[in-house]
Amino acid sequence: MHQTALERVFGRIFAALVALFVVVFWFSSSAVSGQQPGSVAANLLLSVLLIWQAARALRRPPSRRDLYVLAAAAGSLLLASRALAVPGSPFLNDAAFELVTPAAIAWAVWSDWLVVPVPVLLIVLATGAWQLGGDLPVEQAGAGLAVVACTSWAARLMRAGACRADADADVRSQHMAEQDAALAAEEAERRAANAVHDDVLSVLRAVSLADPQVPWSLVVSKARHAQDALVRQMPRTGHGLADLRSALRRVAGSTADLDVQCDLDGQLDMPLLAVEALDAAVGEALRNVEAHAGVRSAVLTARRSQSDRVTVTVSDDGIGFDPARVRLASTGLRNSVRARLSDIGGRAEVISAPGQGTSVVLTWSPPRPASALALDPLAWARRMAPSPQLIFVGLMLPILLFSLVSLGLRWQDMRWQAAAAAAFGGMTGLAILSARYLSQVRMMRPAAVGLTAANAILAIVGSLAVAPGTTDASAYWVGIDSGIVIAAVYFIRGPAFGLTALALDLTALTAGMLVTGGAISPGEWVITLTGPAIGAGVAATMLAAFRSLSSRTESQLAEYRDRLRRQARAEAISRVDNAALDNARRVAGPVLDAVISSPAPDPDLRIAAALASATLRDELLAPGFLTPPLAERVRATRTAGANIIIDFARQPETGLAQTARELLAAALAGLDAGSHATLQVHPPARERPALLILHVRSRQSDHAALRRHAAECGALISDLGDHEFLVRLQPRPERSAVLAPRGRYTP
Repeated sequence: MHQTALERVFGRIFAALVALFVVVFWFSSSAVSGQQPGSVAANLLLSVLLIWQAARALRRPPSRRDLYVLAAAAGSLLLASRALAVPGSPFLNDAAFELVTPAAIAWAVWSDWLVVPVPVLLIVLATGAWQLGGDLPVEQAGAGLAVVACTSWAARLMRAGACRADADADVRSQHMAEQDAALAAEEAERRAANAVHDDVLSVLRAVSLADPQVPWSLVVSKARHAQDALVRQMPRTGHGLADLRSALRRVAGSTADLDVQCDLDGQLDMPLLAVEALDAAVGEALRNVEAHAGVRSAVLTARRSQSDRVTVTVSDDGIGFDPARVRLASTGLRNSVRARLSDIGGRAEVISAPGQGTSVVLTWSPPRPASALALDPLAWARRMAPSPQLIFVGLMLPILLFSLVSLGLRWQDMRWQAAAAAAFGGMTGLAILSARYLSQVRMMRPAAVGLTAANAILAIVGSLAVAPGTTDASAYWVGIDSGIVIAAVYFIRGPAFGLTALALDLTALTAGMLVTGGAISPGEWVITLTGPAIGAGVAATMLAAFRSLSSRTESQLAEYRDRLRRQARAEAISRVDNAALDNARRVAGPVLDAVISSPAPDPDLRIAAALASATLRDELLAPGFLTPPLAERVRATRTAGANIIIDFARQPETGLAQTARELLAAALAGLDAGSHATLQVHPPARERPALLILHVRSRQSDHAALRRHAAECGALISDLGDHEFLVRLQPRPERSAVLAPRGRYTP
């Protein structure tokens, strides 16, 4: 994508250069003087050919055939125009080479073979340097070749940078896709867990009760609905609006033994995903009232504020509870209520106390529109920028070397030779600074002001160093070098700074030439003063091209990243949905089938429902923690009558997880009917390491194996008496990632 956009930039720059050279050629006095009709016709044909090729380059890079035609036609028409012109005319000395330079640049930029010979041949033929009749053709050839070399080197540097930027963008996009896939997997896992909790566990809980609180026919109906829920839970992607009032009335009416009083605002149209999340969270809250509050009535309210904030409240006058003590017992509050609201950018708050009833407050606000950030037109230029050394060697050193040659050839024309040498050294230093800023594609305001001021000072020093009465305009070499700084300031800081730098530089250069350049012709004055203007023109053309293509490139990158992320999310969701729901179908499916086919519950079905419910809760509270052998041991211990609760939030596999498995396995060996074991692992916080707590209470066993394992791990053991004790393991913060032998954490 960067390479495609860069080729478009090259095409636009080439079109601007062609227009500049054609206009300068046909409006210069040298081109008019000394041309015959045949020479004019040849140059007109060459101008038309250049303009035609420039128009094609705006859409696509020129092909090898286009370059062949352009180079061959430029060489042939050049020779024809020189042969048909008036011998010794100003046209041959000053203007004949101007139309060939764009053709040489096009070959150097886009050709993949004979990159050096063809441009050199064209420039030498165009300037007449092959005749060796004076210094002027040689200098013109040197200047032309310097321009061609700079553009060719710049194009290759930028192509290498574009290739590197494409590779970096692909790596970053893949990384973003991996992150999105991980988030999508978590969402899919939570969605599957909600489906299991809301639909399956409620049926298993009702079946496992010795004294059912709902009619068996209703349990069978819910079992059928639970089977339907255990299908592949692909996420909803609707972005339309839905009526929250209708959804809340429907969920309020679905509670069989609960009288729900509804007080709902009249206008509650909301995004579909928000309505679904609030509907499911309210359903879970009402099920909790029905199962735990000890009352048969609840109040459901929904309000929309003037800021479009929606607040839904489910309240009851039941027995209440302490919300801080329900983490292990209620996956509904964690997943079906809080997590669902968090997914849509909302918030859930549970307000309750023993004997004072319970209120579940759900709030949702529409997302704030993202502030429109100004598009940085140089964002992708920064990703392509080469090193300062390459920029200096490829772009600025040829210009400096040409200026050094001009200074050396006209050393006798300098009245202040030390000042001229100092000006050249200062210009070299400014070029080095400009290369550094161009590599970063950043220049602070003070740096731009300093470069502009220093450039103007050196321009006036370099022009005043020329001896008055000099007739050779090439003595004002400083006008070429000053264009380097102007181009850098214009490109990075924009037109305001760039035009200011150009105006100051032209003012300084003009002031110096007014003092020393009285013997130079007006035409040569114009040529001298166009040096800084060319630098500003090239920078303006590049900046305009970058601005026009930056939005397109960034949008293409965004589309590419979105495509990768959508694909990664879809694959992750599919994988997790299948794994999570397959496990739920494997564990709960036989029980649900038995419920649907049984006329009434029997003891075996109650035991199977209780075991299936406990197994699914293990996966909800501790996803991925239990290995198959350990899960089978937990199941066998529960079958023997023990109560086991495992709460281990998903986190990267570490030695702490393995230590927790070993401690749990040791605890299972001492559990009997009526025993209790609770394993809880708190993930690490910002300034606190992870914390493992294992609480065991049994009737007879002293848990010798568990005590031995705990001592080996360095855990703290608190004996509470009567076969009850607590194991606490908290690794040191500075060594929390160091594993002891056998995968245990070092305390």
